Amino acid sequence: MSRNFRMSVEITGASLHRFEAIKTAASGEWDFDDWHARLRESAATSYLQAWGEGRLCGGEADDAFAERLTRVIWAANQGFCHVEVTSVYLDELPSETFTFDREWYDHLLKKKEKP
Repeated sequence: MSRNFRMSVEITGASLHRFEAIKTAASGEWDFDDWHARLRESAATSYLQAWGEGRLCGGEADDAFAERLTRVIWAANQGFCHVEVTSVYLDELPSETFTFDREWYDHLLKKKEKP
């Protein structure tokens, strides 16, 4: 069974010269739509960020995916960097349903009539 997710990843503290390798490796694990990078002289203040929608298959949970993605990123970086993965389960997003029946209609009409 596959489940729809929107995944985002933010990577800080990576080696600046490894950004392309990191993007390639991470994109092999998830179909990230877009990558944004802020390059500074220091790796500590530089970051890579991406997001995309896709499916987790084979019963893989989002936390297991996040760990797998982080390991791939660390391998591409050839060492530790801070990795933050945010997952949003798209099949059951929180939602609100608003129903306006006749009683509510009458209530709104009375409310409108008052100054």
